[in-house]
Amino acid sequence: MKSSKTRLLFISLVGLLLFIGLWLSTYGINKTVDKTISVDVYENDDWSNITSSIKIAGNLRKTLFSTSFVGTFAMDYYEPSCRDGVEAKIDWHGNDYQTISFCYAGDFSHLDVQMIDIDKDMKRMMVVLKDGTIITNYYMLTAILKKYKESFYNPQFIGPAGGTVNQKQSLWPPSPSPAAGSRPRHTPP
Repeated sequence: MKSSKTRLLFISLVGLLLFIGLWLSTYGINKTVDKTISVDVYENDDWSNITSSIKIAGNLRKTLFSTSFVGTFAMDYYEPSCRDGVEAKIDWHGNDYQTISFCYAGDFSHLDVQMIDIDKDMKRMMVVLKDGTIITNYYMLTAILKKYKESFYNPQFIGPAGGTVNQKQSLWPPSPSPAAGSRPRHTPP
């Protein structure tokens, strides 16, 4: 008799845990967000900043496998995001990247947002517009922002022998070595 009660208790606990896991993975936890974040806007090459704000109001939904936000994401600096009826949807794709899309009068668009980097608590964020304007509340040094903007418009990476190579240049086949004449240093198998 004691064994059947223990077994029933164990099965009940396992069933309850499975129910909670299924509930969290399907419906998740909904949280209402309503806040205004102060941000700095870097719009030109002299790196002077403009103080602005972002109004966030909506529903933040967290499940076991995804996080998303639907509601107002109005950047005061960027007027199209502040229009009446504009709604934003932000999706977090793991910890790797986020996407944002706006809906206005039945049309979906990214507007001029090139990239968004925002934490899941919606406290720290950086938005880069297509014209290179950076809207952020990250504490970043001006030199880092300048380097970021330069690499954004002229992507380079470290190439052979430590020099920088423009990504439009091909690394294969390797350039001829001056000491070896016109022969490549390495030929593919």
